[in-house]
Amino acid sequence: ERTHPTVERIDELLRANEFTEEFAAGIRERIRTTFPLGDLESFGRVQNAVVEWIGEAIAIDPPPPLTPGKPTVVVLVGPTGVGKTTTVAKLAAVYGIGGARAPVRRVRIVTIDNYRIAAKQQIETYAEIMRIPVSLVESAADLEKAMALAQEADLVLVDTIGRSPRDLDKLAEMKGILDAIPATSRRTYLALSATTKASDVEEVLRQYEPFGYRAVVLTKLDETLRIGAVVSSLARHAKPVAWLCDGQGVPQDIAEATVPRLLMNMEGFRIDRGAVEARHGSRGKAE
Repeated sequence: ERTHPTVERIDELLRANEFTEEFAAGIRERIRTTFPLGDLESFGRVQNAVVEWIGEAIAIDPPPPLTPGKPTVVVLVGPTGVGKTTTVAKLAAVYGIGGARAPVRRVRIVTIDNYRIAAKQQIETYAEIMRIPVSLVESAADLEKAMALAQEADLVLVDTIGRSPRDLDKLAEMKGILDAIPATSRRTYLALSATTKASDVEEVLRQYEPFGYRAVVLTKLDETLRIGAVVSSLARHAKPVAWLCDGQGVPQDIAEATVPRLLMNMEGFRIDRGAVEARHGSRGKAE
């Protein structure tokens, strides 16, 4: 049977944006059950519906609530080279310097570097500029001490030195150190580059599952318009997005994740910004 040209065009757009075949098949099936044949003539209507459905597939995790006098611990894990340290510096600046977006909070940074890679220079430079204390730890005992010293803080940001997700021994070692922070008082996020291909996204999500991450921080959004691979995989694993990073600037190149912002990052789809904002704009705002 011949596929309707409208469905073919949608399929091409999904492929161009690197959505997985599984995700695209779900969209095709939904078009089939939603639109009678006559309605397929209106490409615009079908396209608007598809953008809507892609938006529905994106889950948003609102930012952590900060309680004065009880430190919230945010741990960032993820593979090498995705920009974890820069992301930690951005979050430290958003909360530690304050401004229009947030009142000033007491922030501390803890870097776990049990390989002595000396990535600490980068974070120490940022911390010095922002006048935020930073501790370097190499073991669970070190981390316990650092956390005891951080009881005055509103927010403790824990930066972990990245390893290849295939380096399972090192990942297990890192998890052993992080377990010094009770699971109930830490919120773990996985840093993931928007440029990662679909098969690699699956691999990264699986390898970091033992860390119990609650949501993803999507980095390098400025380097790609093809976010389909990431959106497909996150939808498949029901993982929400918490923050979006789109450049090296500290702190301006980070924002709380929103559905419209991700949809606007797609290529080739004509996006009705007003409709998307009206439908999805408030999702994920702090409850």
